[in-house]
Amino acid sequence: MKLSLAVVVSLSCLALLGCGGPSPDVADDAGLDESGAVSQSATCSELPSCSPYHGQPCAPLYSRKPCCRGTDVDELVCSTNGITPALTWQFW
Repeated sequence: MKLSLAVVVSLSCLALLGCGGPSPDVADDAGLDESGAVSQSATCSELPSCSPYHGQPCAPLYSRKPCCRGTDVDELVCSTNGITPALTWQFW
């Protein structure tokens, strides 16, 4: 009985930890069109710089962040770097 109670409590805690996650910021969707691709009309005045985000942890897998690299509109994708399984913002 104690073992089953411990299992139920452990699974409940894990379920609570796995739920939710970070809520997307409104700014993360700036520059995306209906299909989720970077809008051709997006300008660097509307988007953040890519450099502070590149290599930083992210979630969920394959989410996208439009940004500016220099004066060019670009996009970061939440992915692995091919060496470690950690999810980080990468240039696609």
